[in-house]
Amino acid sequence: MPSRFLRSLALFFAVLLLTPSSFGQIDTTATIVGWNLKGFGAIPDSRLPNLARVIADVDTEVIALAEVNPDDVVDRLILELSKLGACYQGKVVDQSAVQNLAILYKTGAVTNVTLLDASDDGNSGLRKALTADVRVGLFDFKLIALHLKSGRGSAERQTRSRQAAVIRSFIELATGAAEKDVLIVGDYNMIPGQDHQNFTDMNPAGFVRFVSSAELVGQFSHIGSGGTPGNLLDGYAVSAGHTREYIEKSLRIIRADQVSGLTLAQFDAEVSDHLPVVARFRASLDDD
Repeated sequence: MPSRFLRSLALFFAVLLLTPSSFGQIDTTATIVGWNLKGFGAIPDSRLPNLARVIADVDTEVIALAEVNPDDVVDRLILELSKLGACYQGKVVDQSAVQNLAILYKTGAVTNVTLLDASDDGNSGLRKALTADVRVGLFDFKLIALHLKSGRGSAERQTRSRQAAVIRSFIELATGAAEKDVLIVGDYNMIPGQDHQNFTDMNPAGFVRFVSSAELVGQFSHIGSGGTPGNLLDGYAVSAGHTREYIEKSLRIIRADQVSGLTLAQFDAEVSDHLPVVARFRASLDDD
């Protein structure tokens, strides 16, 4: 009897080890973040530990960074994160603009990292969008990290519309095959409502769903002059009919200033003039 019991017990644990855990699948989620590092000028060493602390506290799997200046900020941030016990890798593609875009990730895979031609509107001083194929767990998607033209005037809006049209064409091409999941993350420099035409120009026949416009109403991601609440300049979009991995209502702006015990003015001076925008996704399935 004891031997039969032991054999049954061994068989039970063998099946348990070989069978994927439904509990693990349900609970497996990933956070994907967009954040502008305030690199209008070269980011000084003094701000790097503060930037790293915010990233470590958010504990994100993938973070799309804007205003990376200079490019070696990526390597320096990775070093600072390692001091905090957070192991990240980075991807950056040099471009003519001083303020670059980059991707940091700690799990999964980031491949085919390229700049999107003409997404700078033919202006070498503007930023080309950064695109990549990303996989976290079973969730794979095309990531578009961007930092569009700033400004509230007619000329700036027209520039953004042309940039948005290039991104729209890329989305149409990128989703022509099996892959349908697209995440558009970054500093849109577009305010919901005010820049309606810019959003329309980026959206190919309703394929894109701007979750930031719907779920962050009345909030701000940019810190204004004098440390005052600014506008919702940072955006987040997913494929409307395909990205079922997105956990509804999970999108939020991290008040990293409050977490750090800083006023908005102090956070602006010591960390960044933008707050991280974070969304959660189920990484235990892929619906393509």
